[in-house]
Amino acid sequence: MVGAINEARQSRGLPGLRESPLLSRSAASYSRYMIARDFFGHLSAVRMSTRFSLRGEILAWHSGANPRVRPTLRSWLASPAHRTVILHSRMRYVGAGLARGQFGGRTSSVWTVHFGAL
Repeated sequence: MVGAINEARQSRGLPGLRESPLLSRSAASYSRYMIARDFFGHLSAVRMSTRFSLRGEILAWHSGANPRVRPTLRSWLASPAHRTVILHSRMRYVGAGLARGQFGGRTSSVWTVHFGAL
């Protein structure tokens, strides 16, 4: 997912993002949190390191255990709110997390991508 996001940014003249272990951990943790609680959505505060002065979060839910990266990214880029986060010029760091499990009684996958700027 990080590679696809960087390709999208670079094709629009923006710098690629550095993968952050902190953001990767928080994204994976939040994806697992949503699966475990049968919940999908943003909380009032993005659950990531406060080390970053600017933070962003995008989410995707898929039925099945094998979500495809490119269609997910295309969907985000078609959404003004998600596109703004992905293409924000101040963002410099990214981390993506994918969790699979039962969601609403069906095998599902949940993506979380966290973005940050210092």
